[in-house]
Amino acid sequence: MTVAALSIDDLAQRCAEETDKFNRRQPSDSQFCFELLRRALAQDVAEAFTRVYQIYERQVLAWVYSHSRFPQTGESAEFFAGAALRTFYFALRGPKFERFPSLPQVLAYLKLCVHTAIAQYIRDQHPSAAIPLDEAADVAETPDLGVRAEAADTWQHICRLLPDERDRLLARCVFVLD
Repeated sequence: MTVAALSIDDLAQRCAEETDKFNRRQPSDSQFCFELLRRALAQDVAEAFTRVYQIYERQVLAWVYSHSRFPQTGESAEFFAGAALRTFYFALRGPKFERFPSLPQVLAYLKLCVHTAIAQYIRDQHPSAAIPLDEAADVAETPDLGVRAEAADTWQHICRLLPDERDRLLARCVFVLD
């Protein structure tokens, strides 16, 4: 019997078994989980997504607990797990799922949803002062009691490590603009 011919119950059972094998660092087969995710997201089958939620909730919670900024939030891990899984669902529904050809890529995106949920929550709770973009360059050039010199040295080091301009822009967005 092919994977495509399996029922959702059978797929979910096999996915759970293969996930347990993977977590025990034993050889595992990702096709069952990927097919379950495909049905849940690409085909928008609610029962399949319920099973995905049941199977991966423990992993998502582990990602929340291991996030370095989670303790700062004061929220429950379940709050962020639910937010991440909702974002994941709406981001990959329908034809968008086709951009992810393998289970590791899908799960990496789910993990990114966890980090995004926590970061967004922290940003929303502690908004920083908004600086118009045309003034941001002036702020970066303003001397500030030696701190700017140290920051400039750090940025030079980052630029040496990241020769691609797009990578430097991403680093600036993350480290400078939070």
